[in-house]
Amino acid sequence: MLGLVNWSHGRKIKQLKARLGQTPQALGQEVKMIGQCVIGVGNRVKHLEKQIRTPPSLFEQLLMHSAQTPDTAPVAKKPERSAAEPVVDKLASQRSQSRAEQALAQWMSDARHTA
Repeated sequence: MLGLVNWSHGRKIKQLKARLGQTPQALGQEVKMIGQCVIGVGNRVKHLEKQIRTPPSLFEQLLMHSAQTPDTAPVAKKPERSAAEPVVDKLASQRSQSRAEQALAQWMSDARHTA
């Protein structure tokens, strides 16, 4: 009985030693990955700060202008379509900008004013 208990405890000790040996290696890999991520984020922040300092391009100005002033101009009525005509992209006719474009324009507008 005592031999069986000793064998069981010995096995558990071997498993714990193996796990303890792997822990520094796993922690080292995590520290390395975090360091690489920090470098990448730092480079991205540096790039964004450089972009903020440059004057906005014509495209960025149009995006910021369209985000600040919603389309309030009256839309001219289109002539009635006959049933034989193909339906043109409904999405393009429903709105001038996608949600992603609107969000980008809003973000760019906010980023320009905070710097």
